[in-house]
Amino acid sequence: MTETRTDRKERKPATARLALPLASSLAAVFFLAACEPQPELPAEEIVQERALARWGHMVERDFEHAWDYYSPGFRNGTPREDFVKDMNRRPIRWKDAEFLDTECDGDRCKVRVNVTYRAIAAPHGQSRMEMTRPLEENWVRLHDEWWYSAN
Repeated sequence: MTETRTDRKERKPATARLALPLASSLAAVFFLAACEPQPELPAEEIVQERALARWGHMVERDFEHAWDYYSPGFRNGTPREDFVKDMNRRPIRWKDAEFLDTECDGDRCKVRVNVTYRAIAAPHGQSRMEMTRPLEENWVRLHDEWWYSAN
């Protein structure tokens, strides 16, 4: 029996018949892999990232976003606008922040950061001097999020 032209059109090659199920299977695998819970980072890494992000905003004088890293209690008692005004009035310019280390115990972490700054209101040309000093910060975990605690 000879094959007609219409018979050839109706029959798809094996690769075409397998392509759709294979693509669907791969999509399902990737979807399920994306849905798997990701391993949680250690507290020290999370706090380091958040501390440096907050300091990045402070150095850039982006106090509106720096406020977002403060504890909920601080933010409830200090409106964003008041915080921004207060920070803009301070006679200091932060130039850089370098993470040193952190120690965590449960829901509390102590973070040490070297901060470089200029005191713009200093007398006799000292306002051009840059100084660096270590600071120790307190960070607390509340509702599964880490917050800078000004106290």
